[in-house]
Amino acid sequence: MITFVLLYMALPWLAALILVYKDYRLILVISPITSVIAFIINGWGTHFHFWRVAPYSMDQYISAMPYNLGIFPVLCSYMIYFISVSKIDDLLLIFVFTLGTTGLEYLSLYRNHIVYDHGWTIYWTFISYLIPYFLVYGYYRLLTRKDDINSFRKLRH
Repeated sequence: MITFVLLYMALPWLAALILVYKDYRLILVISPITSVIAFIINGWGTHFHFWRVAPYSMDQYISAMPYNLGIFPVLCSYMIYFISVSKIDDLLLIFVFTLGTTGLEYLSLYRNHIVYDHGWTIYWTFISYLIPYFLVYGYYRLLTRKDDINSFRKLRH
């Protein structure tokens, strides 16, 4: 379990230190909603036995925790950061992050850190990342459009 915590939680948060330095408020707003979505999706997938996360001998809720609290919130925060600062099309960035995250999962699948079952495939994985990325993007857009709540623009300045 230590290996998975280091690989999927500690390492991503070390990479997130750059983002924390650039825009810590974005991390504070995006990470919690991303973790909630990740817990829901991983809970659903493991409950219906579509996938299992190593170490397999542990409760799947615990095994998925490094992903739910580590790599997923960090990647989503970086996606929103790039959307907010770049001139690249938002949909293209969402697609690139979805493809990249699916690629990372494919490597985990190859290394037997994740096992698929009951007809789950890497293509379903792509969809299972695309939807949450869009949900977080919608959340971000909602926050940046509403004047009656503190938007990112107000928080950043």
